[in-house]
Amino acid sequence: MTDEQAREAALEELKRLTQHTVEPQLSDADLDGLLDKAKRASTWKPNTAYAHGDTVQPTVGNGHRYRAIEGGTSGSTEPRWPKSKAATIGDGASDPQLRWLEEGPAYPNMYNVRQAAHEGWMMKAAKAQSCTDWKAGGISQSGDQIFQHCLRMAELTQPFEVS
Repeated sequence: MTDEQAREAALEELKRLTQHTVEPQLSDADLDGLLDKAKRASTWKPNTAYAHGDTVQPTVGNGHRYRAIEGGTSGSTEPRWPKSKAATIGDGASDPQLRWLEEGPAYPNMYNVRQAAHEGWMMKAAKAQSCTDWKAGGISQSGDQIFQHCLRMAELTQPFEVS
């Protein structure tokens, strides 16, 4: 799966988890911002500038992820990724040379969609604070009910990590 496909799949899942079209709504810009903050890694690319702390996964999955411990520009060919715990490898010919550290198992998803959904519901809760009470045709809803619902959904989407 390409990075673009991974982002599109994550966006669709985020929309589903946040009920983005239900008031208070989340805009496309809101959703994009939430996903940007929840990005865990990207797929390694040739001739690309990487900063210290960037995380990549190999183009052909090997079950591991790698974090840049020295920033630089990747080479034209992908490194032969080590699989040993905490092993390092150089990449490219930049000065200083880009260096990767084996950081653990590959992420099953490039985005932490659960974290993004939690943040999305917190954003909806913040928007709900300005909701007013209303009645129509025997149906009523209070702004506080909407706010409490958003907080409950944020609680239900609280991220968790399995170690």
